[in-house]
Amino acid sequence: MIYDEMREDIKELIALERKDEQYNAAIAAGSVKPSQETSRDHEKRALRIDDLTRKYGAQ
Repeated sequence: MIYDEMREDIKELIALERKDEQYNAAIAAGSVKPSQETSRDHEKRALRIDDLTRKYGAQ
């Protein structure tokens, strides 16, 4: 059902936003040093966040 897909997408979006906030806070606090791997993960998250945001028209 379409609402189930929407619910799963929104749950994913919230989880991705939380991970992104935690990553940014850790970088700002100096507890994490950016590496190729963490930067790549961050970029993948950002792209998926953008995809989901565009899908639901919330920009």
